[in-house]
Amino acid sequence: MRVLHVAISTAVLLIATSSHALETIDLDVPGNLAAIERDHPDRFARIQRILAEVPRRPGSVATWMRTEFQAQNVKYTDLIMTTNPPKKRLEFTLGDTAYVKVITLERYSAP
Repeated sequence: MRVLHVAISTAVLLIATSSHALETIDLDVPGNLAAIERDHPDRFARIQRILAEVPRRPGSVATWMRTEFQAQNVKYTDLIMTTNPPKKRLEFTLGDTAYVKVITLERYSAP
């Protein structure tokens, strides 16, 4: 009986966890932004503003994104990719969709 109870509990937990999994869209993949623009124009406008302002944003990007866009799970890593110009990875969630994008740091770009 105890084994059956553990098995049922585990199955319920797995079903509940998988039903809350977020879809992740890589904004660096060609066509993904165009699909968002076509299917979700309001969300596209928010994403465009985020992508335009993040590279020039001083201070806490996460706080700004949570306040301005109700973004969740914001990660803007402190690790800078050693490219020229340097880049950083941005991850965030709007609604039930997670997004990821590599951001070029304009303030460090060569003249």
